[in-house]
Amino acid sequence: MEKTDKPVNNTQYKTVKLVSGYVYEFDYDKIIGYCHYKIHYGGITRDILKKHECVSKQCKYFEKYEDSPYWLRVKQNIERKALRKEIKKNIAANKAARQAKILDEYEQIRQEAQLIANNNDYNIIITRVIPSPIKNGFKYIVNYVSDANYGDWYTYRELATELGKRFHCKFKLSHVRLPDGRYMIIDEWIDRV
Repeated sequence: MEKTDKPVNNTQYKTVKLVSGYVYEFDYDKIIGYCHYKIHYGGITRDILKKHECVSKQCKYFEKYEDSPYWLRVKQNIERKALRKEIKKNIAANKAARQAKILDEYEQIRQEAQLIANNNDYNIIITRVIPSPIKNGFKYIVNYVSDANYGDWYTYRELATELGKRFHCKFKLSHVRLPDGRYMIIDEWIDRV
């Protein structure tokens, strides 16, 4: 049984017996390999390669034509995919490094605030420093607990002023509240931790 396709344009054509048993006249670049298996030997096209899964099976009878444009494209696609993966990995690593740096900055401010509070004999614990979610002039919010069960931030406003001088931005003090709305005191914070 023989089937042939006629050339359409002036490219190089070659008559090839395919694994399927048919003889075709192909553009030379369409033949990407050869199967040496004695039962169905012949040329391999991209469609036959996918159907027979020669590469994924690592068939020992399959001979790859390395100079075929198909394999060059496959290699370029693999390299592009690896490059995209590397870029994503680098972006994730940079993002994690930036996040760690930001958290380190917050911790540094928290420690500095606690040091200022201790030097001024303020009986408070600085719980954390966060960026201000509302752009109202304050860059950071300093959360703290004290022995008072009311909002006593004005007692410690010198702490915010001193932090502002050291870090060149505005700070807001915020007494930590419990879920029920009450202000948390130091003993509750220690018991919670």
